[in-house]
Amino acid sequence: MPLQSHISLYWTSYFDDRGLDASIASKYLSVVNECVKNGVPPILSIDHLAALIGVSEESIFTVLYGKERMYSEFEVPKRTGGSRIIHSPRSKVRICQYWILKNILHNLPVSKIATAYYKGASILDNASRHISRERIAKLDIEAFFPSISERMVTRAFQELGYPNQVAWALARMCCHRKKLPQGGVTSGALSNLVCKKLDFSLYRFARKQKLRITRYADDFTISGRSLERWHVAYVAKSFARYGFIENRKKRVIYEGYKPARVTGLTVTDKVRVPRKLRQEVRKNIYFIYKFGIDGHLSRMDNFDYVDIYRLAGKLEFWRSIEGQSKEVAELQIKLQDAITRSGKLIFPSPNAQLFE
Repeated sequence: MPLQSHISLYWTSYFDDRGLDASIASKYLSVVNECVKNGVPPILSIDHLAALIGVSEESIFTVLYGKERMYSEFEVPKRTGGSRIIHSPRSKVRICQYWILKNILHNLPVSKIATAYYKGASILDNASRHISRERIAKLDIEAFFPSISERMVTRAFQELGYPNQVAWALARMCCHRKKLPQGGVTSGALSNLVCKKLDFSLYRFARKQKLRITRYADDFTISGRSLERWHVAYVAKSFARYGFIENRKKRVIYEGYKPARVTGLTVTDKVRVPRKLRQEVRKNIYFIYKFGIDGHLSRMDNFDYVDIYRLAGKLEFWRSIEGQSKEVAELQIKLQDAITRSGKLIFPSPNAQLFE
């Protein structure tokens, strides 16, 4: 007997044992079957949701209706200048969001063009899909997370089979001020769910036009020999059909196999970290190895021991993108040797190795 039939029989027996009215039981069973079909746990009411999460109904209603502050707010600098506001959920909301992420969102397949916010996703995977492409175009959605409204999230949960009240409650737990917060536990996975129809539409379009398209969060990349400007315009117009607006300032088109910057990586006939990063790492490790850590720091402005961690992190990032090349291996040895010679406890223990 199929799993769905087993689950349906279980719930039918459960409703019968509790003497539930046949018409109500039928409605609940319809919800159960739809949720199971979509690979998510059935949730019949808000009190049922509270029981599944393992919190009191009072706690759930505080999250849904309470006036206490549910998010911490802070700014982080953007790589391109300016800053973005991050809203980090406080404990009551965070508990609910982690449950939703683990038990609902992680069970859902992502679209064929999505390359972020799921296990195994990476900027390398996103960039690698555009290797050796004659033309590459990049487009960006304006204010991506705030553009995803609570109504859009509610609709996405409804389409999974949840009744209206439950879908609203789930969306409410994941949204802040009626929109998806940047910094929410569930925001990334929910953006994939909300964008699924847009992704599918663009995947079909690209396939028909013999092009390749990916989406890393709000960054779309489309490539191919036959790529024309009208293709790029079509993608931008598609954003509007699904409730988004293109950030026109970030549109870039590369032609003639020129090196393209895709999700922060350089793409040609292979994927590399940017030249600037490689030069920075080489230069700093050269001087650290030549003059020692203290000698190098004395020559630098605004450079301290914490920057050794950052330098090691950049070198490891280089290795993770391009593999363990001879150059990377030599740089790792030089940096580790300089740290050992310094005799300072830069890392957690005297025997700690920077690179395993």
